Amino acid sequence: MIRTAVPGDESELARLHVAAWRETYRGILPDAVLDALDEDERRDLWRRAVGQGSTRIFLFPGAGFAQSGPQRYDDMAADWPGELWSIYLLRSAQGRGIGRALFDAVRPQTPFATCVFAANGPACAFYRRLGGRHLRTTVEDVHGVPLAEHVYGFPAPLTRRI
Repeated sequence: MIRTAVPGDESELARLHVAAWRETYRGILPDAVLDALDEDERRDLWRRAVGQGSTRIFLFPGAGFAQSGPQRYDDMAADWPGELWSIYLLRSAQGRGIGRALFDAVRPQTPFATCVFAANGPACAFYRRLGGRHLRTTVEDVHGVPLAEHVYGFPAPLTRRI
């Protein structure tokens, strides 16, 4: 069951965050970086995020979470004012529709973009299946490792007329 994250969910968000990074990015980021991830640090990050309420955070306990907010890249804000900041899903929860449900729950109501490591083929395919249009590829420094990131853009969701 997907629900809005609330105060008290910080430990679950931190656990899922660290576990999903270790599962997903092994072979993309150095093992030392992944092994050094600290749930306590992530818990503090999520405590601030949930407490501030400036982003939308949805949680599927035991499986994953998603977060969206305002566009963080100034050069994209005019055309893509929203940003899907993250969807992290444990491998055991993939292929069951949970990622799509998290995407639908957290997606901004404006045009938005999301970034994904180019080396994460399954995530790139996921965003393309959901209608993401490749906008550009950039290189980001992630824990001292230069990684190519694909940026996908999504139009605002269609609204139904009654």
